[in-house]
Amino acid sequence: MDTLSVFWADGGSVQRGNSGWAAKRNGSPDHDQSLEGLADAVAQDLGSALKVSLGFECPMFVPLRSDPIDLTKRRTGETNPNWIGGPGSTVLATGIVQVHWTLHALADSLKTTPPVFLDWLEFFRAPVGLFLWEAFVSGAAKGTSHVADARIGLNAFLRALPDPERSNAITDERVISLVGVALLHSGWLKDLNVLHKRCLVIKA
Repeated sequence: MDTLSVFWADGGSVQRGNSGWAAKRNGSPDHDQSLEGLADAVAQDLGSALKVSLGFECPMFVPLRSDPIDLTKRRTGETNPNWIGGPGSTVLATGIVQVHWTLHALADSLKTTPPVFLDWLEFFRAPVGLFLWEAFVSGAAKGTSHVADARIGLNAFLRALPDPERSNAITDERVISLVGVALLHSGWLKDLNVLHKRCLVIKA
């Protein structure tokens, strides 16, 4: 996919400089620490009719189980940290507002919003669009900075091409989609079915 731009955002406190992103755009690397820089770069590529893959390092969906005893268990395929234990819940809360902010900023920057996808095959077949996914970098895989972590997550996605679904790390089917909430709230989608959809999770 020669026209594919890939971005990976490592969430955290922007005020404290604990965030960063990395990208491969037109075959060239790019990176920055600001959310504004991320939104501007993604909007530029989408506005140029490029296909864009954008990953966030935060839980983009949480499991919904039938048995209340299992409601706060880790997602299937998750180890440590998980979505609710230790730093997982903090990253989840930070990610909710940062993903929302980014999608709102993109919608405000673009004259028309392109199609958005959580399914890789649908995105692959489309001529243009935005593909959203979750990245997971922890433990020994982590780098020495937030931008370094972003590069690690970015490279994990690039290595998974051309079929990143084969590297999906989380397999829960019944979920509450947090990225779906963000897509509805920012006006990218109106179909409430997105609230039930999980996204791809790439683990470095």
